[in-house]
Amino acid sequence: MAKKNVFNAKRTSIFNFDPDNLVIIGVDTKDGSEHHLYDERIKRKGYVPASMVKNVMVMGIIESVSITKVGDQPVVVDGRRRVLAARKANQKLRKRGEEIVLVPTLVKKGDEEGLMGVLISGNEHRMDDDPITRAQKAQRLKDRGRNNSQIGDYFGVSGTSIGNWLKVLDCVAVVKNAVRAGRISMSAAIELADLSPEEQKAALAKMLESGQTSVNDAKGQAAVTSGASVQNPAPKKRLIRKVVENENAAKVLGDSFVLGVLWAIGDVESTSVKGLEDLIDEVS
Repeated sequence: MAKKNVFNAKRTSIFNFDPDNLVIIGVDTKDGSEHHLYDERIKRKGYVPASMVKNVMVMGIIESVSITKVGDQPVVVDGRRRVLAARKANQKLRKRGEEIVLVPTLVKKGDEEGLMGVLISGNEHRMDDDPITRAQKAQRLKDRGRNNSQIGDYFGVSGTSIGNWLKVLDCVAVVKNAVRAGRISMSAAIELADLSPEEQKAALAKMLESGQTSVNDAKGQAAVTSGASVQNPAPKKRLIRKVVENENAAKVLGDSFVLGVLWAIGDVESTSVKGLEDLIDEVS
């Protein structure tokens, strides 16, 4: 008896590859921009962030990668970051003795211009969530019993970041709309979240009126609006980095403190600080 399809639709073949067996032009070859499947972004610093690697270790590769056959080799057309993230994830998984991540792929056929079109289209027509929509999705996961650390794995951020996202959802609508419209950042909204609804509206209005909408502006305005005074404004990240990168920093402050500061300003992952992941889980 013939096996019935799950859906009444045309089937395609998915090939699951070890990412090390997929070829990325410009990474696994010496080709440059003269090649139709070269993507300039592979040379960017931070092209594959640690957060993406962690996400792949937890979730695997969800979206299939487009490849084409060149001779006997499977060459990546669209999905370079996913492949590179899977390679890095597998290095860690192999060390742990765990099962590696395989990359699901779909074969694309066409001439050079057509395949280059797939490369471009795959990148240029993606629609990213705005910050408030991301926060709302995080809240839905929270409502389903996930903790902040688990939710952070899905989004590729720390559990602390998820806690801050959820905090912004308590802001009044005009503040959330300002974040959606890009008029203020999510970080600035976090500074307003502890104010009363009327104070949030007043602080936001003054910020937008003056054109001062940075995180520090929000901190200052929140303090003024709530009747407090700013006695110890936060130091600039540039100064913080100079201090912790000083050759005497570890001796004076201690290694863990230095790493903790670097984590706080986003320069290292939380896993770099011994015990920090457990603390994050505890407060999440």
